[in-house]
Amino acid sequence: MSENESRFKALILAGGEGREMRPLSEGYPKTLLKLLGKPIVGYVLDAFISLGIRNVIIVVNNIELFRKELSGYADEIEIQFVKQKEPEVEGAIISASNLINEDEIFLLAYGDVIVPKEAYKILLNSYIDRDGDGAILITPQKELSTYGLPIVDEEYVLTSIIEKPKEEYEVEYAVAGAYVLPGRFMGILEETMNVTSAINKLAKGMKVVTALWSDWWVDIGYPWDLITAAEHLLKEVNNTIISKDAEISPRAIIEGPVIIDSKAVIDHNAIVRGPVYIGENVYIGTGSLIRNYASIERDSIVGAYAEISRSSIQPKVSVGRLSFVGDSVIGMNTVIEPGVTTLNVLPSGVEISRLHPVKIRGKFLSKLGAIIGNNSRVRAHTKIYPGTIIKSNEIYSSA
Repeated sequence: MSENESRFKALILAGGEGREMRPLSEGYPKTLLKLLGKPIVGYVLDAFISLGIRNVIIVVNNIELFRKELSGYADEIEIQFVKQKEPEVEGAIISASNLINEDEIFLLAYGDVIVPKEAYKILLNSYIDRDGDGAILITPQKELSTYGLPIVDEEYVLTSIIEKPKEEYEVEYAVAGAYVLPGRFMGILEETMNVTSAINKLAKGMKVVTALWSDWWVDIGYPWDLITAAEHLLKEVNNTIISKDAEISPRAIIEGPVIIDSKAVIDHNAIVRGPVYIGENVYIGTGSLIRNYASIERDSIVGAYAEISRSSIQPKVSVGRLSFVGDSVIGMNTVIEPGVTTLNVLPSGVEISRLHPVKIRGKFLSKLGAIIGNNSRVRAHTKIYPGTIIKSNEIYSSA
């Protein structure tokens, strides 16, 4: 990338509590949850690296944990970890205020937003090409009640943001969690102590342009957003990629596109029907079926004749033989004993925020299986009903 782009600093907010992501975020940062072998925040780092940005500040709650999980980026990008001092987004940004000078321009991004790298490039190019004093990324969004609504003029310059609008508006855009901002924004934020108010004040005196991103975009706010994000990421996998260190039985069936990572083992008569991700050191047992955008993270075990479909399986999970896991999210270190079934079709009329219906044989169905926390155990032959949430460190059974 150009020298013009590499001069920018970037600030990533990754220290939020993630209340809506419970039980997966209990005791563990949601931005470190895994998607296709990578922490969520890693996708933001990859985007900045692709832009030529080399100086990144990440606001976190646990510096040592983030430093360990992101150690693989040490040779590609300079990361400064900052402890979040105060709660909420405002507290996170202000925690890094002493690292950004008033005369600098910086990119601000939420560490829990998954979007293709091109979105950040469009944002930065809009700022440069349209001679803005700042820029924000916006995206089409019908469900606006949990987002900020940008109000723009005829040239798509920002006039204001309406936070979590309760009324209906003709324009259906949402602020997409990425900004280019002048360093003086920090001072304005310290005065207002509200991000939306600070941007609105900035927009009154300066030219803040908007950059429209109309392709897929996922704000990881709820556990089932991991399923949606994995599906989008796997749709972009065009070829089968099998590590040379993986062990694939000659009697296993691999139907691409799939990613099978290092030291994974696919046993006899197992079927892996892509798009699917099989992580590092994962074992897929005899006769098992892995299909339909399943993402199985490192060190997990899937027993014989089990089936996993359209689910996010976090690291070190064990799924017992003859179990079915569909449209579910399973937290790390959890054990699913043999013969467990997750029912995954929600009753008609049940609405869940940001859960979009799936088209199956010409019909749209709302599908959500189980959300199971970390370090839990589901007893053998348990039937889990659609939308069930099982807490972390819990032993769950049908009885």
